[in-house]
Amino acid sequence: MAMAFEVLGISPAGFSMVPAVRCHKADVARRTGELVLEVLRKGLKPSDIITRQSLENAIAAIAMSGGSTQRRPAPPGRGSGDGDPLDIDDFDKISAPHARCSVT
Repeated sequence: MAMAFEVLGISPAGFSMVPAVRCHKADVARRTGELVLEVLRKGLKPSDIITRQSLENAIAAIAMSGGSTQRRPAPPGRGSGDGDPLDIDDFDKISAPHARCSVT
């Protein structure tokens, strides 16, 4: 789920995957705190960040990584804040092996 949140744009890219024992974990924690304060100053909400495209990217990333089919970035019918809901068929389409590639 850490990877899915990064792909969604909710977590800073690369920050969630840093193991606790790494020497730069404290720096990542400090930079995350700074980012939280910046997001609060700007008044951003998750609905300002999560889009249909970011949800589709997260679904594809979970499928690509062999993630559980029980993990989904948003329940069917909710989708992004832009009024374009996802349904269960979208998960099948997005996670299909041929969904993201084409032969030319």
